[in-house]
Amino acid sequence: MCVGFNELHCIIRDAAEATATRPLTDEFPNDKWIQRWLARHPELSVRQVQLLDVKRASASTPDAVINYYKNLKKVLEKLDLLDKPERIWNCDETGIFLLGRGRERVICPKGLRANVQRSDDRENASIMACVSASGERMPPMYIFTGDRKAHWMEKEESQARCITSESSNINGKLVLDWLKWFESLLPPERPQLLVLDGHFAQIQIDVVKYGADRDVHLFILPGNTSHFLQPLDVAVFGPFKRFFEKALKSFLRQNGNKLPIKDDIAGIARDPLVKACCPDNAKNGFAKAGIFPLSLDVMMKAKFSIAAEGRRFDP
Repeated sequence: MCVGFNELHCIIRDAAEATATRPLTDEFPNDKWIQRWLARHPELSVRQVQLLDVKRASASTPDAVINYYKNLKKVLEKLDLLDKPERIWNCDETGIFLLGRGRERVICPKGLRANVQRSDDRENASIMACVSASGERMPPMYIFTGDRKAHWMEKEESQARCITSESSNINGKLVLDWLKWFESLLPPERPQLLVLDGHFAQIQIDVVKYGADRDVHLFILPGNTSHFLQPLDVAVFGPFKRFFEKALKSFLRQNGNKLPIKDDIAGIARDPLVKACCPDNAKNGFAKAGIFPLSLDVMMKAKFSIAAEGRRFDP
């Protein structure tokens, strides 16, 4: 697993809290402590130290992208995955909003308020999506608030899952739950690489260990780069939002402008998600993010409209 500075900080603190005999200070571990710890562990590869430097700097600079590319290239070469797109995955969550992303414009008689009937059980949710560089799609996992009810998923595909959290967003505990499910659905070939967005910095050490023990390697993108380096953000979530908006408007028309409730979410989101996660979109996402085929020029042009030639770079 390759991690950035913030990710390493969280992993070390989580491990320390699990074994500490007295409370830790808020500052632990600081930068100097981490540097001393790295010095005591020469078995750690250089790419981890390089990625720490990338994380601490602004992630949206050309040099940061070049360092990210170097780290990713080393990992893909070590795992022998440069020509195995079916073993390279990207997962992330995206929110769905039952009020839509903006106010609906309607035509009505003058003086009449354009009201929409609301339900006290209306709810937003998140969907954990996952695709591979070869165009495969994992079943989605829905994240709701409240107590789970079996009928919430009646209109989704049979392998889709539903879990709950206080915020309807994934958290450290749920990441492990999702990873176990993801690993159970993978084909038997190993190793596998899972690319994660930088907001998963709060990944706990048991998540890292679970993946490593099963030859499923986690690679966390630098922070603030998902809009051009994460395949799902580049080519899948945008179309999904548009498809979902259309499906939501269709639901409102068919139900007298009554907002959907939790029971309806999976039914509304299912087809938009399948369309957005189609093989072409998934493969295009990895290609436009420069992950597969691996390309520094693609990464640089996506953000900076420049190529890698002439820069300080040694492939």
